[in-house]
Amino acid sequence: REAGMVFGNLLGTIVTNATLVLGVVGLISPISLPVGIRAYLIATIAFVVVFGVFWLLVRTKKRLDRWEGAVLILIYLVFAYWELVRAGGK
Repeated sequence: REAGMVFGNLLGTIVTNATLVLGVVGLISPISLPVGIRAYLIATIAFVVVFGVFWLLVRTKKRLDRWEGAVLILIYLVFAYWELVRAGGK
């Protein structure tokens, strides 16, 4: 039960920072987004999707199998590689 609260809190924080805060700022005064914000928003959306899949896997079976752990690690490695390539191009 506590683990579910931790995951819910983490997901809620990410969604709030990515959508609510940016939306309120846009309502107060239109802003032009820096070039880097697009990559941040894409990464945030990807994280939310991956987290949702992870949550469904754990929630339905009450466990995380080795192959699912391997998939999550692979997703992380792809993300880390993407970040390194993107940072190297600047």
